[in-house]
Amino acid sequence: MVCLVSRSQEARGDRFYTPYNLDQALDARDAVAKALYCRMFSWLVERINLIICRAEREKSTSLAVLDIFGFEDFHLNSFEQLCINYANETLQYFFNQHIFRLEQKEYSKEKIRWEHIEFKDNQPTIDLVATKPAGILHILDDESNFPQATDNSFLEKCHFHHSGNELYDKPRMSDPEFYVVHYAGKIKYNVQHFLEKNKDTLRSDVIELMCESKNQILSQMFKDHRDRLITKTLSKTTGRYVTVRPRTTTVAASFNESLLSLIDTMSRCNPFFVRCIKPNAQKAPMTFEDIVVLDQLRYTGMLETIKIRRMGYPVRIKFPHFIERYHCLMKGERIKPNQVPWDVCKVILQSQGPGFKDEYQIGATKCNVKNKTQALETKIDDHIGLFCPPNVLVCLPICYHAGKRCSRSLEFSSSCGLSFMSLQSQ
Repeated sequence: MVCLVSRSQEARGDRFYTPYNLDQALDARDAVAKALYCRMFSWLVERINLIICRAEREKSTSLAVLDIFGFEDFHLNSFEQLCINYANETLQYFFNQHIFRLEQKEYSKEKIRWEHIEFKDNQPTIDLVATKPAGILHILDDESNFPQATDNSFLEKCHFHHSGNELYDKPRMSDPEFYVVHYAGKIKYNVQHFLEKNKDTLRSDVIELMCESKNQILSQMFKDHRDRLITKTLSKTTGRYVTVRPRTTTVAASFNESLLSLIDTMSRCNPFFVRCIKPNAQKAPMTFEDIVVLDQLRYTGMLETIKIRRMGYPVRIKFPHFIERYHCLMKGERIKPNQVPWDVCKVILQSQGPGFKDEYQIGATKCNVKNKTQALETKIDDHIGLFCPPNVLVCLPICYHAGKRCSRSLEFSSSCGLSFMSLQSQ
């Protein structure tokens, strides 16, 4: 138990023990508690997976769920918020690239012409935070390994390396703060206790102590953790493998490694994204706060995603559905029996005039339209107003709002005539 209250060092075959002061002993205690919590959490996940699926699991048939904090901007933002926002920044970059690839894949599949879509690239912000050797987190790691380093010395080095970066800013006064321009906005971080929070004070001799525990579960959890940390290299002099214990890691380094591993796993999967939006901050029922919702849409990157979609052809309707809904706009032209759907869609879209020429492309199976579908819907409403009797116009809104219970269908003739069909219960 000596390792919990003192630091051991070896020199020329002798081992020396340096007692901790009160703060160092408390840090060592907290490190053990955090390690126990982390190892226990991983052990529980493995046990649950083993109970649910006793057979050997295949990665090709696995389903993973990632639940992550949203973008955080509090009155006082510290090291935790920097890590969380860096993770969100990286995931947003992956999300943008994924959406862009889906758009590109869809356009290639439909064989339509498309230009490179320009959207806000947040890679420079990621580089500012995590790129070697002068990223903010790497400067923090370097400072964490210097005995005489302080939070202020870390801040001064950040100012020195990034004062010319437009994504980085420092306060006008000599406050212990710096600013980072994230994709969701400009955030102020307070550097107090940054070095303390970044240090992982779980030393290797403490890990060895846990591995010798009489509790089998506890011992095995830390043995697995130790085996992942220890590496073996081939000695050039003896030709034998030598066990190398790595330098004590930091919280930022572990966090960055875990995040990169997550991104690598996601890039080899077929991801689906679910965005959860709170209607108000008080969790009150039937209350919708515009500012709260708008901030969440901005922080989750939804506004940027909408921009990417709007730059291309966000409305994609398959030929049969497009013809069924819009063939009344053919201005008197009839559909020929042997006319292929591609030609019919072309006639419908060309009938909208020269101003509509650059607003669509007809693909292999779909009509791809930019943002002019509202104009088409307005023209349909105009035609309904011209050809439908008043009682039909009254019934249509009822049918629209109660679509889950009943439906009334209108059959359009090729000359834009309408015939009212029967009411169908659902």
